[in-house]
Amino acid sequence: MEMLEFEMPLPMDQKNKIVLTKVGKTAFVFNLEGYIKLRKDFKILGSIVGTNCVNFRILDGLPCRLTPFETQLLLEEGIAVLVDKSNIIHKTIPKEVLEEDERNLNESLDQQLDLCKEDRIKEQMHYMEKIVEGKRNKLKKMGVPEKEITLTVDDVIEEIKNDSSQFQRNNCLVQATNQPIFDHTCQIVTDLPRSTSFKYKVFKRLWKQGHFVTSGEAFGADYIAYPGDPMCYHASHVVHVLPEGSSSIEALDMIAKCRLSVTVNKILLFAYEDEGKVVFQQVDWINPNPKAQEADQTIE
Repeated sequence: MEMLEFEMPLPMDQKNKIVLTKVGKTAFVFNLEGYIKLRKDFKILGSIVGTNCVNFRILDGLPCRLTPFETQLLLEEGIAVLVDKSNIIHKTIPKEVLEEDERNLNESLDQQLDLCKEDRIKEQMHYMEKIVEGKRNKLKKMGVPEKEITLTVDDVIEEIKNDSSQFQRNNCLVQATNQPIFDHTCQIVTDLPRSTSFKYKVFKRLWKQGHFVTSGEAFGADYIAYPGDPMCYHASHVVHVLPEGSSSIEALDMIAKCRLSVTVNKILLFAYEDEGKVVFQQVDWINPNPKAQEADQTIE
């Protein structure tokens, strides 16, 4: 595999491209701006496979893992550049860089502790009179004369500020970096094995037509095509890719796929190759009952 070594950031001829980082045999997008650009401008989704520090039970986070077809498409279209950073894994990080990173981390954690205390004070201000009264009663039960009890709201607030037992640092959020924290070199991968399969040609053709394209495994198909970002649109097409050199399908198999596409309210497409070109055949399910057809026309 041929590689060209360079210092980060990217050389001028690659500067406007999205950086894909090669990990093993898979390409990932670690940079947030790159991922947004990939999705918004180039209709590539990938799979978000990281954790989200806000709520890991609901949302995932970066990095974004790309399929081999997505990676190949981005490289062929000149949208992205694939880099290998494996040479920095065992690199010794300079002491001053580690010290600065530690200072930034401690500053972030201290800020979070202060914010947590402020939130706790705001939350308890609604019940502050009851809290003060409860603390005064507790002191009375301990035998403190009432005349000596001078507890006020300000005293309780100051107590909260000085109480660190409720704010453990190991429960704070830690900002995960999406780039190495030190200067480093990378290698541009220029000779990546590429697919010439018909299935890739279909994927590229659908993308060229302006669709967001994802795996169709959930619908028993090869691809699912969306007219816009899946966060805003439902899928419009279910795409089945026929074996290379074939343009026919068994009748029962076609019926099953048609019925499924009708059930999930998707347009059914069969993709086959004809003289080296990708051809799409749309198949619609029509109710053979004349009365039912008249009823459908009336509804329309």
